[in-house]
Order: sequence, then C-alpha cells, then structure tokens
Amino acid sequence: YMVEKGATTMWELWNSDTERPDQMNSRNHFAYGSVGQWYFQYLAGIRPDFDQPGFKHTLIAPIPAGNLTWAEASLQTGYGLLSSRWDRKDGVFTLNLLIPANTTATVKLPVPEGKEFTITESGRKIFEKGKVAGKSKDVQYANSEKNSVTFAISSGRYLFTVK
Repeated sequence: YMVEKGATTMWELWNSDTERPDQMNSRNHFAYGSVGQWYFQYLAGIRPDFDQPGFKHTLIAPIPAGNLTWAEASLQTGYGLLSSRWDRKDGVFTLNLLIPANTTATVKLPVPEGKEFTITESGRKIFEKGKVAGKSKDVQYANSEKNSVTFAISSGRYLFTVK
C-alpha cells in the first residue's frame, strides 16, 4: 500500500494518508527499521564490517529468498555509491556489484549444494569443480563452504555468475 502510494520509506501508520493524516508523526518510522535492515543486509546482501566502519570494507552476502527472482539495493557511503543487484533465472545466479573507490569487499556467493557449478566474473572463469580456475588481481579466492564461495575484491564494477 505504501509503495503504491509513492512512499520510499515505511510510514508510522500503514494507511497514514487516509487515517488521521494530520496526526502523522513519521513517514520514516524506526519501528519498521528491521524490515529495511533485512532488505539491505540479507536480501540484497549489503552488510557493514564493524571492524572497518563507514563502509571502508563491506561484506556482500545476498540470500535469495523463496521464489524471488531478483533484488537490488544501493547505499551512498562516504566513499561513493555502493550497490548490489542479484538475479536468478533458469538455474543461473548473477550478482552485479559496484564497490566504491578506495574500499574493499568480501563477497559470499550462494552456490548449489551438492552440485557442480562454475563461477565467472565478467565472463572470466574464476572457480570450477571445487577449486580456483583463474587468477585476477581484483578478485581473490578466500574460502568455500557447502553452500557458498567467498572472494575478496577491491573497488570497481563486478558481474559474478554462478551456473
């Protein structure tokens, strides 16, 4: 309802434009901040690194949920725009990232558990059959778990594909 009415944040009242609009205190209500936090940190995967405040280093770890086929979020940091967009289609997961200048990120990609997969970055194969398949100065393999593979990256634009 709020989005259909043009809202870009959560309102204090679900229907604040019709019920007591003159008594509306907040059109960006903190009580719903946990919903926004879930969108950014889990769905889109943009998480702060508390050891390096101000998004000097960011953890990108999207968690595709249910039947959703895409999610997108961006954040204006002190270093510039930080953005994350993922898409799922026909068994292929893509993650498009923009990491601001003079910052770094750790990227945790979801991978199919118990199946063979290949990871590419901007068309270059970087991981295949459970091991590093290519080298890049901007993308460094960090580790693997049963349902994710993690890389360290520097600032720039990235397009990761898992298939």
